[in-house]
Amino acid sequence: MGNTTAGGTCNGASTATFDPTLVQDLRIDIIDFDHQTMVATSNATGLGGAESVEDIRMSKLGGFIQVVGAGADDVQRYELEVTLVPEPARALLTAIAVIAIATIRQRRRRQAAYASARGPV
Repeated sequence: MGNTTAGGTCNGASTATFDPTLVQDLRIDIIDFDHQTMVATSNATGLGGAESVEDIRMSKLGGFIQVVGAGADDVQRYELEVTLVPEPARALLTAIAVIAIATIRQRRRRQAAYASARGPV
């Protein structure tokens, strides 16, 4: 550590910075719902590099993502982004269900409007 000058700065002080994203070379593992079957893994980049795993098909709902580093006691900061896309058949069934619900609600509104326009019987 250096001496403090009249302006409040230190002479001879180190200006090195610490980057918490450059501590370990991380790996991503995708593990199936049984907690044993490795579905995918990525360890393609080095220290601080972005790993990615794409187009994974899970056998059932569930499973987990494991981020692994080599150091036992070193803390590594990382950002995780997950995008889930339903399979086409499931997406189609969901769309059909939404349309059916909207149609039923519209039919009920028409019936209620017709009944109130007719007045008491």
